[in-house]
Amino acid sequence: MCFASLKDASQALPEVMQLANDQTKADVKVVPAFTVLGEATNWPNDAAREYMSNKLAWFILYDNKEAVMARAESFAKWIPNFKGHCKNDDPEQDMDVAYSGHTSCLMSPGLTSSQDNFYMFGSFKCKDEEAVEAAMDIIKKHGDETMQHEKDGFIGALLIPPAARNSDMDQVLECEKDDLDTLHVTYLLAFKTEDDWHNHEKKEYWGPFLMGLADRCLEKDEEGQPNMADITIQLHFSKAATLAAASDLPAPKEAEKKSKTATPEVQEVDEVQKELAKALKKVDKHLLGYLKAKDPPQAVRDIAKMIFYIMQDGQNIKGKEWEVLLKFVSSSAFKNNFTNILNKPAMKFHKIAEKIQPLMEGIDKDQVTKASKAAGALLDVVLKLGEWCVMRAEAK
Repeated sequence: MCFASLKDASQALPEVMQLANDQTKADVKVVPAFTVLGEATNWPNDAAREYMSNKLAWFILYDNKEAVMARAESFAKWIPNFKGHCKNDDPEQDMDVAYSGHTSCLMSPGLTSSQDNFYMFGSFKCKDEEAVEAAMDIIKKHGDETMQHEKDGFIGALLIPPAARNSDMDQVLECEKDDLDTLHVTYLLAFKTEDDWHNHEKKEYWGPFLMGLADRCLEKDEEGQPNMADITIQLHFSKAATLAAASDLPAPKEAEKKSKTATPEVQEVDEVQKELAKALKKVDKHLLGYLKAKDPPQAVRDIAKMIFYIMQDGQNIKGKEWEVLLKFVSSSAFKNNFTNILNKPAMKFHKIAEKIQPLMEGIDKDQVTKASKAAGALLDVVLKLGEWCVMRAEAK
């Protein structure tokens, strides 16, 4: 798998597509598939957006290690044509081979080449090696289940184990071997179109899959909540091309030549999420400190309640309300999990919306802002987060 830092990703894309076509020609035989993910089209936060700016991603599936070596010469011939697109005119510096080694791959039977595919790319740190095994088992089973029920829209799944397990050690320097990751699991889910992906999100097995990963595989805080910061990558690629061996990309039909865009509802949710990511980035200990008063005004209690309901999936508050809320917001992991809430793999949006909507409608924003500008700023973030949750509930 490769990530290339470029001067202009759109200008470099045709060169990568040419490489993909050359590697999957009928006479090559040892490359089952080459996927050009292209540029990321959705990011969980500004840091991810900045990191992926003007980057192209692709991955190549080979039959075995010998196939990799057999195709090395063809890459050497391609590199000079691509060099000028690299950010620093240095392929060795600008092309990051994130992983080279064994993977588990599930592909749709009779796979043929197609474009405008949708790939969901995720990576997370497991709490221990036992959790790594559990994660890989959960992902494999989800891929099989998806293939069984969504044959028309599902392309397949790719599971990449921690680098220390199955990397090509011949390509790793001796001094670097101890630094190889042992706990990160990476996976891709591939769909023929973005609509197929959104359809997948509505399936009854999608939520349990994500919750299973979070519950069994991620480190948890003292309150039993998964550490969202351990979900290190969540990217979408909605204009990917999947090239299968000995299968040419079909010429686009007239109706498909028009650029595909998400529905207005999906676009609106995405815009709110982008604004929310920026707002969450500005939340600091000073703002959250307003939630820790021993006897706060009702408005502050309501802000804390909204946060609790959002982060706890609409669970009821059991016990003396403010004592429970104060303990919750005083947790050592609270700030980290709140500011990384968009990384949470699954949320029960209907239950959350049911609890927070009355609070959102009843809170007096002007009163809060007059009492404290900082509390008003925190309320703005929480209301924006609540708005996003309600929109997600209505979209499902």
